[in-house]
Amino acid sequence: MKLKKVRALMAALSLVVGTALCVSTVAWARSLNPDPISIINEDGAIIKSAIESDRTIYLGSTQTQDIQSKILEKLCSADTIKKDSLTAKDVSITLKSELVFDEEKNEFVESENDIKDVMTVKDDEITFAKEGFFLAEVSIKEDKCNVIFDIDDKVLAYADLNDWVVLNNTKSPDFSVKFDSKEIKSVKYDDSKVKVGTDGKYVLTYTITDAENHVVKKEVLVTVGDKKVVNELSEKGVWVANGKTVAGNSSTTKPVVKPENKPSKPSKPENSGNHGEQNPSVPNRPEKPETPENPDKPEKPEKPQHVHTFGDWQVKKPATCEKTGLKERFCTDTDCNKKEIRKIPALGHDLKETVITEPTCGTAGSKEVTCTRCDFKDTQEIPATGNHAYGDWVIVKEATCTEEGLRTQTCANCGDVKKEVLPKVDHTWNEGEVSKQPTCTENGERTFTCTICQETKTEVITATGHAWSDWEVKTPATCETEGQEERHCTNEGCTEVEFKVIPALGHDLKEEIVKEPTCGETGLKNVTCSRCDYKEENVEIPATGEHKFGEWIVTKEPSCGNAGEETRTCDVCYHTETRPIAPVAEHKWNEGEITKQPTCTEDGSRLFTCTVCGDTKTEVIPALGHAWSDWDIKDSTCGQEGEKTRHCTRTGCTATETVKIPASENHKWNDGVVTKNATCTEQGEITYTCNDCGHTKVEKTPALGHDLKEVILKQPTCSESGLKAMVCQRPGCDHKENEVSIPATGEHHWDEGVVTKQPTCITKGEKTYTCEHCGEKRYEEIGLIDHLWEKIFEKQPDKVVTEEHYICNQCGMDFGDDADAAGKHTIVTQGCQNYSLKQVQVTIPGETIEVGRKCSVCNKEERH
Repeated sequence: MKLKKVRALMAALSLVVGTALCVSTVAWARSLNPDPISIINEDGAIIKSAIESDRTIYLGSTQTQDIQSKILEKLCSADTIKKDSLTAKDVSITLKSELVFDEEKNEFVESENDIKDVMTVKDDEITFAKEGFFLAEVSIKEDKCNVIFDIDDKVLAYADLNDWVVLNNTKSPDFSVKFDSKEIKSVKYDDSKVKVGTDGKYVLTYTITDAENHVVKKEVLVTVGDKKVVNELSEKGVWVANGKTVAGNSSTTKPVVKPENKPSKPSKPENSGNHGEQNPSVPNRPEKPETPENPDKPEKPEKPQHVHTFGDWQVKKPATCEKTGLKERFCTDTDCNKKEIRKIPALGHDLKETVITEPTCGTAGSKEVTCTRCDFKDTQEIPATGNHAYGDWVIVKEATCTEEGLRTQTCANCGDVKKEVLPKVDHTWNEGEVSKQPTCTENGERTFTCTICQETKTEVITATGHAWSDWEVKTPATCETEGQEERHCTNEGCTEVEFKVIPALGHDLKEEIVKEPTCGETGLKNVTCSRCDYKEENVEIPATGEHKFGEWIVTKEPSCGNAGEETRTCDVCYHTETRPIAPVAEHKWNEGEITKQPTCTEDGSRLFTCTVCGDTKTEVIPALGHAWSDWDIKDSTCGQEGEKTRHCTRTGCTATETVKIPASENHKWNDGVVTKNATCTEQGEITYTCNDCGHTKVEKTPALGHDLKEVILKQPTCSESGLKAMVCQRPGCDHKENEVSIPATGEHHWDEGVVTKQPTCITKGEKTYTCEHCGEKRYEEIGLIDHLWEKIFEKQPDKVVTEEHYICNQCGMDFGDDADAAGKHTIVTQGCQNYSLKQVQVTIPGETIEVGRKCSVCNKEERH
């Protein structure tokens, strides 16, 4: 498969394997957990993929392969194959999906490509019809795992790195692995975390560099334990790392992995001492000769850990406008030659514009956009300017009273014509002609005719009303009978007549005395009318009642206790009058005695007795009348009578008096409530309510009339005319009048603009402005901005110092500067007899410090 991305990632994928070779299929399947695929992207960074696989198997050809046998060799030890009688027929493969590289995610993902005919199985052999990466499920009897197949014309590199087991207290165990391949450049490991003096599990890290200087790190598990642990794990295919040990002091062979397209049949290695069996799937390398130990000769200090010193960056693949480039640098140590790879961001186009056709006010132009660095070329439209140069208005059609008119403006540059409708004009009316004469009682009409379109309109001529003549008596009134007078309308053709009653005159009476009346007798008279024959005779005249009395004559003499009497007579009618004469001597009355007490409403009486003659008299004691209290008043209101009440305060009297107070007509109106708002054309109403009786009254409020204000109904834009009118501002009224067109402005109203392309330190940005009325756009260039700096941190070189430590001469255990601990060790530990003070090189890790800064956009670096 010829994919550039795949080729850049092959070295990483070729090293992704499980951390333990299988023993029995059941034990292997239960202990194996899928790991995510680690890949190296094109920047040289190690990332994790979302795809999980237990093993990766690489086949260097699309030719027919005995893949089942290869799977057994790659995944199972020889003992397992023999023990479980496994053959190629026990291996089945189910293709699940094809893996492709996702440019955006920068990793491999499962694709939806059709894989129906990609893999063919026939006679225990499998043929792939295409190159590529394929995810499959491999079943070995009842056990299953995920496997990635890399089908390519050439295998770049592969390596099955395994877990290790180490006998405790092994001196300087050797974990080195050699790959006899031109594709693998170097293999190094870091065992600084492995503590061979303490039983446990530790992490061992390999750094592998292929021929193209791709670097990947792989971690495996190192188990430190006793002989039993070593034997058990070695039987399961775990590699045994050897060095100088307390028992045996022998070395062992180390695995050599040969990346062949079809691995040769593995040979079983010889056991060396009590160290476990080596991986049968990997051929052994020759044993290293045993080196006798000389306890008296001090050992050479270990070689200090190498620290990379890199040279300058060199561009391996220049970045272009659209594609990223690569740069690399190498460790200046010729034995190391470690390479680092970094991505160079794409430069982006350095655009230059050349106008092909200039835009006009109504026609778009064009421009050619080219890049100064590459062959990018694009032809783009330049929007029309929209800035017309319109001339004067030209009346194309005059407006009349029946039709709208039209006027135009023409752009002197592009010929664009702007039209504006002229509103209809008013009619031209003549003086009018009376089409119906008004009468006294009916209105008339006057008809006006437009001299242009002959349309007519009528106006009312108000009725003239009657022209009355003077009143004329038709029937004169008499003393007893009403008369009548009339008048008529003098207008031509009107026969209207009005009548009016003349009241009767009444008699004009005159009297003739026949007999004069006296004080005691009536008189007589004759009455006649001067205007008619009315006559009354012997009409009685009442007596005058004025007697002419003579002198008083005593008819009864008065006495002491008794009054006398005298009479007088009228000389005319002899009528008499009598009056008492006081007693000649007055009675001497005592003080009197109350015989009846007066009350408020009844008179009393007092009896007086004359002390001379014994006569008595009774005098009335007037009723006392009520002794009224003050009035208790209940005021009248506008809708209800009031009253006032008082009672007699005399003892024993229960009299009361109540007087009604008439209802008042003076309502106490409130401030009123608007029950109907006045509008521009209709009266409003205010309803007032009496606070006392609840009576209401309604008063009209005058219509407001229109509150006219000039309003722009349609804003003119750069290309369209607007409209304005006098519009009533009162809420709810939609009245408008005098609509007038507003000419187009011809000027765009640009918004505040939107940044449509962000500027960086290497590429200019762009800001787009849009006309808020017509949507036309214009563009402005945004200059370069400052770098986006990020701090650069680097780890300083480790320091190696020489210290003197107490070390057991037999087992090599290091006690540092603790001589007591070393002495106790030789006493209590069997086989350990003495110790000595030796020089030991100790590495002090370097600090990580800030060394500069780097732009996250263009990768420019500045160092302190």
